[in-house]
Amino acid sequence: MLDTAGLPKAWWGEALLTSNHVLNRVPNRNKDKTPYEIWIGRKPSLSYLRTWGCLAKVNVPITKKRKLRPKTMDCVFLGYAHHSIAYRFLIVKSEVPDMHVGTIMESRDATFFERFFPMKDTHSGSNQPSEIIPSSITPPEQTEYTHEHVSEEDVSEAPRRSKRQRTAKSFGDDFTVYLMDDTPKSISEAYASPNADYWKEAVRSEMDSIITNRTWEVTE
Repeated sequence: MLDTAGLPKAWWGEALLTSNHVLNRVPNRNKDKTPYEIWIGRKPSLSYLRTWGCLAKVNVPITKKRKLRPKTMDCVFLGYAHHSIAYRFLIVKSEVPDMHVGTIMESRDATFFERFFPMKDTHSGSNQPSEIIPSSITPPEQTEYTHEHVSEEDVSEAPRRSKRQRTAKSFGDDFTVYLMDDTPKSISEAYASPNADYWKEAVRSEMDSIITNRTWEVTE
């Protein structure tokens, strides 16, 4: 996968996660059913799967769109979002402020070009290719997250101003994520969106999970 996409070994983690996502949805030699089908109870939809490392034109988030600026960014497809229905992308070309090259973002609004691999093309056209590796990702200031550890002593004591020097801890700049703010507000809006098949798959999966786990009981 890394060789086909032209990405350096530093991205092996993203390749592994994507491989695992796909393997859970395809049958193997020993079983007729896929792991997904065994767990969920029905066959998965594969229509949303894309070629790893391919070129994707990702729409600029609504909050960052400007009339006289590009509406899309060139990205490399990295996989599937872990906690939302979206794809993961690595920005490789951007003219949008605060959307830096080398940043990972998540979005559902993209056009894929699965026969083109921008990182591989870049490497083949240069004697000394510049590698974008996870450690070089630049996080935007407004998306920095911090957290502080709270001990039992802090909870039991009355509120007071701490004299300890607190250092803000970041989740790390390796995987900065931009989240799109165009989430459908209703089921009808979701079904009318360009990603209707993806939303229908998510709804069916959630309903099957609720029924299988008997989360709700029908009462009169």
